[in-house]
Amino acid sequence: MSAIVASESLASFLQAMKDRTEIRAADGKVLGVFTPSSILVQKGLVPGKQYTTREAFEHLLSLTNDPQDRATLERHIEEIKRRDACAGQ
Repeated sequence: MSAIVASESLASFLQAMKDRTEIRAADGKVLGVFTPSSILVQKGLVPGKQYTTREAFEHLLSLTNDPQDRATLERHIEEIKRRDACAGQ
């Protein structure tokens, strides 16, 4: 992905945007779409550590003491383990 450096005034203007916003030239031609970083964070689209479904379920398992929730999570984790084992063959 390419990057541009915004002037202070443009950066200030864009930081005030709360939603995705079309950016147009003076003639009305669409130049692109600006998406505020807060939306990217909210949707989990900011680069960083990503977790597999199995890792997420294992983390949730460590947080609950409810027997029914634990059983459900353990079942899902085992299903994923089996699927991963088959995919690795």
